[in-house]
Order: sequence, then C-alpha cells, then structure tokens
Amino acid sequence: DLRPSPDFCFGRENLRAEVLEGTLAYGAALLFGGRKSGKRTFIRWLANTWSSQSIVPEQPGGLNLAVVLDLEETQHLTGAADFYNALRSRLASELTRCVGKQWSAPVVNTSGATSSQAFASWIEKVALGFPNHTSAFLFIVHKAERLFDWSFDEQFFRNLLTIVRNRTYPNGARVALLLSGGPRFYSLCDDRGGSCLGTIARRPCLENLNCDAITSMLQQGPRASGIANAARVAYFIRKELGGQPALTREMIHLVVESGELDPKPKL
Repeated sequence: DLRPSPDFCFGRENLRAEVLEGTLAYGAALLFGGRKSGKRTFIRWLANTWSSQSIVPEQPGGLNLAVVLDLEETQHLTGAADFYNALRSRLASELTRCVGKQWSAPVVNTSGATSSQAFASWIEKVALGFPNHTSAFLFIVHKAERLFDWSFDEQFFRNLLTIVRNRTYPNGARVALLLSGGPRFYSLCDDRGGSCLGTIARRPCLENLNCDAITSMLQQGPRASGIANAARVAYFIRKELGGQPALTREMIHLVVESGELDPKPKL
C-alpha cells in the first residue's frame, strides 16, 4: 500500500520539499539513508502526499503522480524490459485510481525500439491524453542497489537517465526519477568510476529523528494532548534510541498508550 498513515512520518517536511524540488528540477536524484532510517516510510509518504487524488481530464488543472518500485518486494528483474514493465504497470494503476475506469492505457508501436525507447514513447502517449493538465510523473525506485546485484549495466543507467533528462514530453509534462538506497548504494554510486550515476548532483540524505520531530510525534492523537513535558520525554527517548525512526515510533506508541509520561521512560 503506497498510502500509509500520515502518523508514520514526522519532522521531514523540509526534506520532502528538498527532494521534490531537486528531483523535478534536475530530472533525477539519489536518496541515501542508513539502515532502518525510515527510507521506505519516507518515500511512500512522499508519494502519497504529492500524488493527485482524483482529476477530471476535461477540466484544466495539475496531474502529479508518484509511483514506487520497491526492489526488496519485487521478484528478480531479469533485464530492462522487466524493469520498464514494472514502472509502466504501476503508473497505469495510479492513473486508473486517479482518473477512473474511463482511462485506458495507450497502445504504442514498439517495433524496432529498445525497452527504454518503448517506455518513453508510452509516457509520451500518456501525456498526450491530458492536454488540459500540467502533468508530472515521478518514478521512485527503492533498494536501487539491487539493480547492481542483478547485473544491470552502465548502458541501462544511461538510457534511464536519458528518459528523465534529455527528452521533451508533450503538453509540458515532466518525468523524474528518484533512486533510493542505503550505504552500499552510496558506495556503488561513488566507487564506479565514470558511471553516469556520478553525474547526479542532487543527493539528499535521511537522518535520524531529532528532538523536535519526536516531540511532535508525542503530541499527536487524543491521548497525547495532555503531555505537558513532551519535550523532556522526547529528549530522553532521543538519547536512548538515537532517533532511529522505527524504534522511536514503537517507544512513543508505548509511552502514549500506557500513560507513562515520566521524563525517563523505562527502556
């Protein structure tokens, strides 16, 4: 489900704005974060909050859609065709959700075209179908290091960046790519001398939660409204857990539900 509860993500509004601005302006960005830093929660929250909920094609407006391809939850992709088919199917599902059953996927003649060319042509057809809208399509690939594990070569990445950086789409549509991964992905991007991924300058990084974010989390919900010492509780939670998002969320749930509001929670 690409729409988790908003309660799952706190204190990262500025990072969300930075990621969206950089990715859409430059066509591509890399998102890094340590293990259990909340990358999956963040990108799904971003996709949920940025994507249009519903549109009427005949009425002028904006159409923003973000789709997430989580390679940790995806079967082994054997090549570029599998990869682009996965992106296409996810965007088609989002368009059906947003526009309704009246939307139908365009048919593209792919004779003699490479997988990347066929995919870009399909996006062009999609954009042509919304002449009254300013469209933006954001493709988010999580656990991108698996592309290296599955032997996707340098030409694959070059073709992928060409789709988002060097093509002009109808009706002013924008297409962008966000690749997300952990420390190993960071190393792969930096250590591959001459790799085109090294040309991606926008590289935001997820950091662990600070005290302000934890305080905000403590103050959410009807049972938490009376926490007068939330900042002090947040300080000790941050000190004990280092702001690690998953553990912090669990501890806050226990604190709020139990009513144990001592500034030194028993961990």
